[in-house]
Amino acid sequence: MAMETSTQVLIVGLGRLGGTLAAALDSRCVLQTVSAREVAGGKSVGALSPDAVVLVTTRDDCIAETVTALAASGALTASPVVLHCSGALGLEVLSAASDAGCAVGSVHPLQTFPSVQEGLAALATTPWFFEGDDRAQREAASLVEGLGGTLSVLPAGAKTRYHAAAVMCCNYMTVILDAAEQLYGSCGMTPEQSRAAMAPILETTLRNTLARGGEALTGPISRGDGETLSHHTDALADLPEMNTLYRALGEACCALANRNGQIDDATTRDLLHRLTGDSQ
Repeated sequence: MAMETSTQVLIVGLGRLGGTLAAALDSRCVLQTVSAREVAGGKSVGALSPDAVVLVTTRDDCIAETVTALAASGALTASPVVLHCSGALGLEVLSAASDAGCAVGSVHPLQTFPSVQEGLAALATTPWFFEGDDRAQREAASLVEGLGGTLSVLPAGAKTRYHAAAVMCCNYMTVILDAAEQLYGSCGMTPEQSRAAMAPILETTLRNTLARGGEALTGPISRGDGETLSHHTDALADLPEMNTLYRALGEACCALANRNGQIDDATTRDLLHRLTGDSQ
């Protein structure tokens, strides 16, 4: 059941995520927003009802002190539900809320929020991941349902690995594409030309990988083409940072191709030797 319009929601933290959630929830509940700095400075948020939901959307390193300040101000006296939205942190940063008798949990959207406008457009298809107690889970599910998303519960102890996976599929992909853009730039392309050139192969690769996982791997390593691999590393010799990145990704690619059965162990050893220079 989606959150009722009479539900009191306090959002603490007004960055891109907090701003996106505030805009999305504005007409769906009784909404109050406050910055972490204001809370730390002693600003009162008034009385929160036992049915209220507090969403802490501050930077990770501010969550614990923000919740401690809320508890010290008396805002949590009625024991509302307190949820933080960090993808990396567990429930330990909400200990001040737990000590105040609140139900606690973390609810993290597996999405990137470059701006409020882009965040709002993405919310309806965003998966959310939860850990915490039963009451907090019910409120988180109600919140997420109201935003059009889906909520999944993470097993105990999985939060940090979950977030590492999110960093790899989002942030690290941006790093790889930026590196490709730089290489295209060294071939005389403008950034706009580079991105236009990458778009079709990126879209096909993403579609295939989402459908088939690692079995969608193509390219010289999947074919055991050591000569092309050596040509690449030679061509990048005067770009040490790019060369290091290429070689590191190549090693991971060798492991995947071997696991797929695309290359045998002997070919894998040859390719790794070309990438690392070490005897295998």
